[in-house]
Amino acid sequence: MALNQKHDVCLVSPVPLLDDFAADLATVLTEPIGTEVELHVGLHRPGKLASFAPRTRRGLYVRMQTEHMLDVTGRPMWKRHLLETIQQQAASFDLVLDLSEGNRPIYEDLPAEVRSRIHFGPHIFPASAPPIAIAADGPTLFFGGTNRRRMRNLQRLRQDGVKVHEVPTNTFGAALRAEMTKASSVLNLHFAEGIYTEAPRILKAMLAGLPVLSEELAAPFVADLHYLSVPQANKATKERLAEIYANMCCLLSTEFSLLGFLRRVAMDQVVSK
Repeated sequence: MALNQKHDVCLVSPVPLLDDFAADLATVLTEPIGTEVELHVGLHRPGKLASFAPRTRRGLYVRMQTEHMLDVTGRPMWKRHLLETIQQQAASFDLVLDLSEGNRPIYEDLPAEVRSRIHFGPHIFPASAPPIAIAADGPTLFFGGTNRRRMRNLQRLRQDGVKVHEVPTNTFGAALRAEMTKASSVLNLHFAEGIYTEAPRILKAMLAGLPVLSEELAAPFVADLHYLSVPQANKATKERLAEIYANMCCLLSTEFSLLGFLRRVAMDQVVSK
């Protein structure tokens, strides 16, 4: 568990994986919001978050929902047991940011007043993108948990001649950043079948100046425009990767910056009061 203060935002996170994500979020907060914000990362872990949060609530009270409950087609994902907790917790904050537009249906039965405080989309990115930092002849880097599906896809890519380096599970922080300096891109493989976006992994790639090679992502990401699709993996020239990275950064820094999002919702709170 971690408590991370960056300018006027206090980030609270409950477990090592989300601690690492919260540290990345702190990195993109390059300027003050203009009002105090308490941002809890992980709507599905209320007990652990509550035990580590500041004793006095601060300013705008926000919780970020990071789990994929549905993909964009409505296909149920693998953590359905969290659904009731997420629905119950949504009413406890000034606002909730759910990173996945595909999750919208899980809130449909909540009161209208609660639904009005739920925002959707991957609003977690820096307002100014880091410069590209592709390692010459470097591999595409895979990090995250493994299961049979991911292992099969890693094997297929290697059989197709794609250079893949797999980082041990639970590699975070400086150790992961060091591995990323040797890579040409970040490989994103879904844990389960579906169309959805692992936004925290894309954030980590962007902070390292790396383009993304991925299975199909949800809108607003467009294959072979904002990320290189897996079928195009063998066409990952340095020039092509640079083009992909530039397109990704233009989209995310313009429309999905965390700084911009928090400033907008903070202003909305002032106006509504």
